[in-house]
Amino acid sequence: MAGKHKAKRSYKKEVLRRFEKNFDANRLDYKKKAKTVKPRAMLTGLLVAGGIYMLGFSFAYWAMSSNSLPLETFAKLVWIMMIPTTIFGFFAWQLSKNRLEYPIRMEIREYMQELEANSGLLWRFLPVMDFSSELAGDIRKAFAWSEQGKVKDLAIEEYTDAVQELADTIFNTDSKNFTPEFASKIEQNFNTVVSPLELTNRDV
Repeated sequence: MAGKHKAKRSYKKEVLRRFEKNFDANRLDYKKKAKTVKPRAMLTGLLVAGGIYMLGFSFAYWAMSSNSLPLETFAKLVWIMMIPTTIFGFFAWQLSKNRLEYPIRMEIREYMQELEANSGLLWRFLPVMDFSSELAGDIRKAFAWSEQGKVKDLAIEEYTDAVQELADTIFNTDSKNFTPEFASKIEQNFNTVVSPLELTNRDV
């Protein structure tokens, strides 16, 4: 009995080693990379919002000081100006965020295409996903499009989320599920060579 359990654990380790050999998780960690630019984007939004607000405040204060604007109206304007300045700040934050994240997305996109260049890679681990309790539509899509050679059309998040779900499933699945039959399915997928013509003729 102990020998059987040991053999089953070895199949899980084999799949895990294969996963770690093929995927560099750090290069696909979009959320972690995006966090590094988030403070800069937020600062840009705050500076834009603060700058516009100060201009409006200064103009209104000058008008009040020169008796061109009643104090009551000035007080109302101080509050009202917060709405458009917040909107401008939000758009500035989003524009800055997209600009700063663009090189990160392109780097991950290139790595995705590198991984999937030879008839696909992600789909070869598909048997593992039988152990996933919640397989969202986007994750199913990533595995399917990997097999169909259409990863270039996937959103970055769809692919990275699928790889993360794959990693979590491997780590969290009990070793007893990694049977010789399961290992055979994985091995068969990795031994399958899909020709470019087959990829072209596959349905969406």
